[in-house]
Amino acid sequence: MDGRGARGRGRAVAALRQPVQVFRPLAPRWLAEVMATQDAPVPWADMVRTALSVAVPVLVGFLSGAASLGGLAALGAWLGAGGDGGGVFTRRAYRMGVGVAAGVVGLLLGRLTSGDPAGSLVVLAAAGAVAALLSAVSADLSYGSLQLLIYLAVGAGPLDRVPLGPLLLATLGGAGWALALSWLQTVVVPQEDAPRRAVITVLDALVDAVQGSARGPGAAHGPQPRAGERPGAGRLSAPYSAATVAVARGYDAVIAARARSFGRRSDLDRLTTILEAANGVVTTLVSYGAEPLPPEEAGAVVRRLEGVRARVVSRRLAPRGLVVLRPGTDPSGGRGGGPPAGLADAALSALEHSLGRDDARDRLTHGRRRPGELLSTVTGPATRAYAARLVITLLVAQVVALAALPEHGYLVVLTAALVLKPDFGSVFARGVQRVVGTVVGALIGGLVLLAVPSGPALALAAAVLGFLLPWGRSRNFGLMAVFLTPLVLVFVEMSGGLAPGLATGRALGTALGAVVVLMVGYLPWPSTWRSHLELDVAAFVDAVADYARVALRGVPSVVV
Repeated sequence: MDGRGARGRGRAVAALRQPVQVFRPLAPRWLAEVMATQDAPVPWADMVRTALSVAVPVLVGFLSGAASLGGLAALGAWLGAGGDGGGVFTRRAYRMGVGVAAGVVGLLLGRLTSGDPAGSLVVLAAAGAVAALLSAVSADLSYGSLQLLIYLAVGAGPLDRVPLGPLLLATLGGAGWALALSWLQTVVVPQEDAPRRAVITVLDALVDAVQGSARGPGAAHGPQPRAGERPGAGRLSAPYSAATVAVARGYDAVIAARARSFGRRSDLDRLTTILEAANGVVTTLVSYGAEPLPPEEAGAVVRRLEGVRARVVSRRLAPRGLVVLRPGTDPSGGRGGGPPAGLADAALSALEHSLGRDDARDRLTHGRRRPGELLSTVTGPATRAYAARLVITLLVAQVVALAALPEHGYLVVLTAALVLKPDFGSVFARGVQRVVGTVVGALIGGLVLLAVPSGPALALAAAVLGFLLPWGRSRNFGLMAVFLTPLVLVFVEMSGGLAPGLATGRALGTALGAVVVLMVGYLPWPSTWRSHLELDVAAFVDAVADYARVALRGVPSVVV
């Protein structure tokens, strides 16, 4: 080997002995975690629907020579499109309708208080308290309460000089257009109601199990019992095993839907109640060994199960509370009928009772909760604390807006409402994401308004931004703000003319709103610094113990 080869090998060995340089991110770790995006499937259908919802009114407005009405209609279209939470059309329409109604009320209140600082403080405090109380009722009302606050701020801000009649007509027309597109999406790309479908699958599996049992032990049972063992005891036949798996998957579907839901959904509460009762039927069959049912008894059971299934399919449900089937009692009701009679008299009665009364007015998608339960939820200590927190923050935001940013002050209140809403995760993370996303979005919006001439070309810009908005919303709150901010700038430009410095004012107003939330609505409150996880776990264990104490006691078979 020559000298050059030896020197080259020496340099290579020395390089390998050098300590490895670890890459360090430019941003602090906490900021990287706050701004991180979450994995989610690309919502192509929602992206196309939102793009058409906001772009078509803009295009129609320019082509018809009524650009300002087009901008207002686009605002209404976003009000409707933003409320589409997926699922069947009835659920979509209900949520969108709640959002539109609340938004219109907010617009009217904003117009009434425009130019009246004292009146705006009173109305804002009342609206904040109502929004906090409604947020505790359900996810749909929580979304509506957010739109109430947003459009209250917008109605008192850039739209305060728009005539009220055209404002309401254009807003409702745009919302109607968004609703029509939502219906079209459910026809072209239907979405199944997964939790309800899972409950129906449980009932189908129960029907198959009972019919298999009626055909005899060979059809429904596995190995024969050992000497001295009750028939079927400790052994699950294939049909009953399928029913048990279906119940577990039903719980998975309900939990997954609840995880994606911003707030409480009464339909998921109902389905959980039905799953509890259906699980009681399966448990009863298994605990009694799944002995063969006489054909007459099996036919009666199947008919009752199919009646329950029909009501779940048609959504004729009115929850009556959690049904507990207690083991260890005489399931025949004292008639000596054995396990089959117990199934018909106790477990099936519990399952039917979980549906409530057969009243077509009580619908699975938007039914009512018990008045007592509703009152305790709305007036509970957690709700009262949040209401005080929201009202104080909004009032401080309004005072700061009037003092520091009178021209674009509505943005301070709007940002405070968006960041402090309880249904979107961490307040701190949301504040950071919205500030960063809105600053970037304001820059993009300014470039769009400078580069794109006023005219139909703005419709293309609105379509691109609307197309990307659902994707950003599924990834990160800040990404949603990146695309929503320039979209709103386009609408405001069309509706009443772009005020000088609106892009800069929006960024400043957003920053001030986030600072108010962090300094008034986040840092001073004890709940920010004290974790309640241990107390929540302890309460959960106590609840399970209370349930076991009631369920394992050998007293009346059905408790509601």
